[in-house]
Amino acid sequence: MREEIDTIRRALLARDALDGETQEALATLESALGEIEEHPAGERVREVVADTAGTLSNGGDSALGSNWEDLKDHLAHWEDEHPSLVLAIGRLSNSLAALGL
Repeated sequence: MREEIDTIRRALLARDALDGETQEALATLESALGEIEEHPAGERVREVVADTAGTLSNGGDSALGSNWEDLKDHLAHWEDEHPSLVLAIGRLSNSLAALGL
């Protein structure tokens, strides 16, 4: 999944859309990969990250922000144990939504 996150980072850089907050959110997501792998929602996280990387690398625009928002809602019950991860997912959702994705 690190490759997909790097693809998202490069695509946002190419669109001049990688601000400090989004960069920090991607770094938090990368550092939490171990936690994600062990979590029951890990497959959903991988799916959203892979879909986002594929869409952005192909230059496409879709409702990516809404996918991340759904993911954040799906993990809301996990927020007490891993607040930085859920906040990172929320920041990525907001960044993609601001881009109209």
